[in-house]
Amino acid sequence: MEVLSAAAVAWQFAAADHEARERVATRLIAVSFLGLAVFVASDAVRALLEAEVAEPSAVGIGLASASLLIMPGLSWLERRAGRELGSASAVADSKQTLAARTCRPSSWEGCCSTVFSVGGGRTPSRPS
Repeated sequence: MEVLSAAAVAWQFAAADHEARERVATRLIAVSFLGLAVFVASDAVRALLEAEVAEPSAVGIGLASASLLIMPGLSWLERRAGRELGSASAVADSKQTLAARTCRPSSWEGCCSTVFSVGGGRTPSRPS
């Protein structure tokens, strides 16, 4: 989802007259927002219905932690650049970056709480 949004902005600014591509790029970013919302909602419903328990991993925790530290600054820089360029699509992409980042704290919290819980990260068995 984030790749589609970033690709739309890159495509827009690859043209000599990037303002002519602004509307299409903004619509592509809107599609990526919708895709992100559908993905998060459907994954949450699936996980709830299947009573899925998150499995912690060092790589997952590391990536989530790096994302929590890097993405807000990246989003802020992109929003500032978009405003300076007068580009609604760049500003919209910065918001998509921030929206995607807000999904990560919950996954990071879930991984860490599992790792640091009683039992050394082992998940208690659930009755069938």
